[in-house]
Amino acid sequence: MCDRDLLLLCADDAWCQAADAVSQRLRMPLTCHAFANGGLIDLDHRWPSALGVESGGAALVRPDGFVAWRSTHSVPDPVQMLIEILDGLGFRTQACEHHQ
Repeated sequence: MCDRDLLLLCADDAWCQAADAVSQRLRMPLTCHAFANGGLIDLDHRWPSALGVESGGAALVRPDGFVAWRSTHSVPDPVQMLIEILDGLGFRTQACEHHQ
């Protein structure tokens, strides 16, 4: 699951829609997988506790498998939240330098 892109794991499509919007806006790779609506399957329903989030939360995983950030719950504006987090972690700057 972790290759060379940042990975967002979440419970619902709102986070994945936000990840797609942010990926396009910032021109950087950001893959999202949701444990809902035919996405990833968690038969034991352990993913939230394994990642330290509630069912509406999300976790941003670096390519090396390290969880760089997590939201324990849903947020009103996931697009803005992801942009702020990527800026704060320096990923946005790295993506812009990579595309120059």
